[in-house]
Amino acid sequence: PVSGYVAIYAIYNPTTGTSALLAYNATSVVAANIYPGSNMPSGYTASALISVWPTNSSGQLVIGWQNDRSVWTGRNVALNTTVAQSAWTSLSISSLVPPNAKTVSGDFQCVSTSSSTVSQNGISASSTGVGSVFAGVSVVSSQGQYNLPLVTQQVIYYVGQVSSGSISIIVFISGYTF
Repeated sequence: PVSGYVAIYAIYNPTTGTSALLAYNATSVVAANIYPGSNMPSGYTASALISVWPTNSSGQLVIGWQNDRSVWTGRNVALNTTVAQSAWTSLSISSLVPPNAKTVSGDFQCVSTSSSTVSQNGISASSTGVGSVFAGVSVVSSQGQYNLPLVTQQVIYYVGQVSSGSISIIVFISGYTF
């Protein structure tokens, strides 16, 4: 798929002892642990999900690294806004993590245009603050790292405020588990 996700399965033919890989478009569906499609090659009877990987605008696999069910890609911008938020605000991350994602990790920052204090800067797994991570209160900017469960599929929450001046809130995503 173009700018989506592909589920990659290890498949096995017990008669010949041959194994191979099979890909399945997982952009808008949660990929099953066993290949659910009808395109299994003849004689292949066993399968297992080994990855859910992002694709680029050319339909190619993006550069990244995987260990077990953790995937790390480049540092991608999920949000870049100049609108302050005093309450947990939802952020769709469907373009950066697949429907299969169970956790998401990255970093965030909040910057003021004046010498004001960043009074609130955080990331959360839910609108009630579950798993919330806050960056320390500081003058002009604050930043932090997070690793959150995805309570709602492909959604995280953020807050950010400054005591005066204009604000800039940036959220980055660099990995996920599935």
